Amino acid sequence: MLSPEQRAVLELRVVRGLTAEQAASALGSTAAAVRLLQHHALDALRNAITREGTRE
Repeated sequence: MLSPEQRAVLELRVVRGLTAEQAASALGSTAAAVRLLQHHALDALRNAITREGTRE
């Protein structure tokens, strides 16, 4: 469902509470890339939850 990069971004941003800049530094990336990965990861999770809810 999520790529390893998306999982890492969500862990750093949501679980650990880092800013995009701090997460980017930890991942060797840019803040813009972190925000984009987070956006795509949350979309993927939202879609998975929505699909799961329609199967019940």
